[in-house]
Amino acid sequence: MDCKFHPSHRCVSDSAASSTAGSRPEATRAPSRLRPAYTALAPLYDRLVPLVSSRARSTGHTWLAVRDGERVLDVGTGTGLSLAPLVAANPHGWTVGLDATPAMLRRARARLAETPAARYTLRRAEARALPYAANTFDAVYSSYLIDVLPRPRIRPALVEMRRVLRDDGRLVVVCLAPPTRLIERLWARLARLVPPLFGGARPVEVRPALQQAGFSVQRSTARTQVGLRSAIVRATPR
Repeated sequence: MDCKFHPSHRCVSDSAASSTAGSRPEATRAPSRLRPAYTALAPLYDRLVPLVSSRARSTGHTWLAVRDGERVLDVGTGTGLSLAPLVAANPHGWTVGLDATPAMLRRARARLAETPAARYTLRRAEARALPYAANTFDAVYSSYLIDVLPRPRIRPALVEMRRVLRDDGRLVVVCLAPPTRLIERLWARLARLVPPLFGGARPVEVRPALQQAGFSVQRSTARTQVGLRSAIVRATPR
């Protein structure tokens, strides 16, 4: 295995966390609060989440355009809904799925049980401290993670993705998007008021954070399913 895949434990400071910690919704999104929610959600995740995310995920996979033989990272892989097609598109490469919740990783392992182990890795890690060296990956993908993180942790997570991505690589982010229609506004309000109901996810505007983290946005679009609007953004390092 290439030495770049050896752990390089680098943490990004989260000193800004105190700026919004006092608000109830943001405090509810702290990892210590969300991990139990995702542990409880894990058995139902594969039945419920595709109903509101399959179109956006499909567009994200297309835009990432994995080429066989590449090194690909899926940050916040969950139960492997996005990881499985990324691995399938990369039979001679190396695909890594990271998640902070053991219950999600167990389901991802079960999903990929028949896939040769030499083609992928599943690992517990947080987005703000990715355990890989700089310039390791050709492509980074992240779906429905940025909209779960407390706001002060969004930029550090994107900075970490930029760090491990090669200068000629590309990033695709999929997340809940700000609403434009009444039904979308109703869902968005409910997501903000009751974070655990949506696994902590709520609409975020990701483009400014990407630019602040050192990315140049190449293209973006939105997909709506069952009243929930998702953004798909493709970016490259500046």
